[in-house]
Amino acid sequence: MSSNNNSNDFHNISQLYGKTLVSIQDCISAYANEQQYRQKSQDDATNNNNKTPCPSKVVFVDASWYHRPDPITNQLRSPSQEYINGPRLPRARYIDIDAVATTYELYPQRNPNNLPHMFPPPQLFGMVMDAYNIHNDDHIIIYARRGAVFTPRMWLLFVGMGHDENRVHLMQGSLEDYMENCGGVVEEYSLLLEDEDDEAEEKEMYYTDKYSKYFEDGILNVARLYNDLHSSSSSSSSSSSSSSSSSSSSSSSSSS
Repeated sequence: MSSNNNSNDFHNISQLYGKTLVSIQDCISAYANEQQYRQKSQDDATNNNNKTPCPSKVVFVDASWYHRPDPITNQLRSPSQEYINGPRLPRARYIDIDAVATTYELYPQRNPNNLPHMFPPPQLFGMVMDAYNIHNDDHIIIYARRGAVFTPRMWLLFVGMGHDENRVHLMQGSLEDYMENCGGVVEEYSLLLEDEDDEAEEKEMYYTDKYSKYFEDGILNVARLYNDLHSSSSSSSSSSSSSSSSSSSSSSSSSS
């Protein structure tokens, strides 16, 4: 490939672009090639003593969600706890369709009947994507554990909220299939912070320090994120409004 096409190298290498359904092998290859390309970009930047644009990422999204008890134990499984305990696909984000939603807690007037997993307002979805460090040119690969069958709902959420449809993919096969059949890289450690020594590992997560306070054991507290950022935004608007009013009053007084 010529150097003139560096910005498109990752898309060409990944072979994911434009595919809705992707094989487990496609996912493994795409992630490996993205890591290789990212390392090369970082090395080039270091050698040239400058910054190069970061290539788009492969982002695994754990969309596990269960609508009925486990047939063997007759108990409801906790997808968030399973994500925390591991295993997970590399640097996977766990996204809960009941949390990233128009909930009664956050939007009582929009959801007075407290209906579950309603589509979120774009503003909330944007906040969540910023916290997860997901951008519109990233390739999103949606997967779930065996027994969870609602991954298309997560695909619909991303596409419905405006993520490039050519970059949103459904992995054909479960996490267990990925591990059993292809031997791809997985994270097997737990994200539970049991002592201070674990904090270093937590900081290796995909989110930045700016958003770290909204995560606990790798799970995003969507309500806290929204309340904090919404309050900040409202305060800024009020300050701006007051400032405008003051300025306007000053002007009027001067004119008089």
